Amino acid sequence: MDTKIDKVRIIEDEINSIHPALDFTDGLAIITLPLPTQRLAGDKNDISLTVQQEYWTVTSKKEIFPLNNKELLDRNFYPSGTCYVMSNRWNYKESLKVWLENGINADPKELFLSIKARYEHYLDYRDPRIHTFNSLWVIGTYFFPLFNAYPIVFLNGGSGTGKSKTIDVTEQLAFNAINTANISDASIYRMIQGTRATLLLDENEKIADAEEAKTLINLVLAGFKKGAKVIRLEKNKRNEFIPTKFEVHCPKMIANIKGVHEEALKNRCIPFIMTPTQGERSNNYPV
Repeated sequence: MDTKIDKVRIIEDEINSIHPALDFTDGLAIITLPLPTQRLAGDKNDISLTVQQEYWTVTSKKEIFPLNNKELLDRNFYPSGTCYVMSNRWNYKESLKVWLENGINADPKELFLSIKARYEHYLDYRDPRIHTFNSLWVIGTYFFPLFNAYPIVFLNGGSGTGKSKTIDVTEQLAFNAINTANISDASIYRMIQGTRATLLLDENEKIADAEEAKTLINLVLAGFKKGAKVIRLEKNKRNEFIPTKFEVHCPKMIANIKGVHEEALKNRCIPFIMTPTQGERSNNYPV
């Protein structure tokens, strides 16, 4: 006779659902980074050394721990999505370790002015207020889950007006930025879901055609507000198609020449008409 007893307890009210890539709960901020690690494994007779990239989670309480279910559950967290951040944007030795050990905190005004100085060095806008706007928008990408909606920036103008350079500078500054001119719709779902990325769509001319870019436009429209999700059929381990929700809310910056003709998308964008200038800064290129 089978005497096995399965004990099950609903714990919904006892844990916090949190996205490891970037999230905020009860006054706590959480972020996950891929860091190179070295591990010794085995026994005294057979020791092996492995080097690999592993995910580590950092909290605003200056705590760092490996990202796994046990570590999260020990802190009453439950991951709300899969995390697969592609690159580390926080140098461990020069910055992260110093912040963890020495109690250093960022000064908001100093941070803003430093970011603004980068935009002013590389870009020569006819309206200098765009430097201020871009700086504030970039800072906001690190906090966008706190907002009910996050504005889409649309850069429109001819060749040589600074659209791509604005995208390039923003890529170096914004949270988990992904800069691409051509990406499949399926990839966008997974990248946003896993990284909570700042999505930068450069030279995206197809978005000007509502029919050609219907899926992309719908994704951008849906991702304007917090909690927005799209549903796609995904194969499980038994090759069965099951409905799967993908979170698509994230900061987005779009640049093209042809413009945007979809009225609903226009209403969700802050547009900037880019024009060429003759200033010396036009020769400065970010690396």
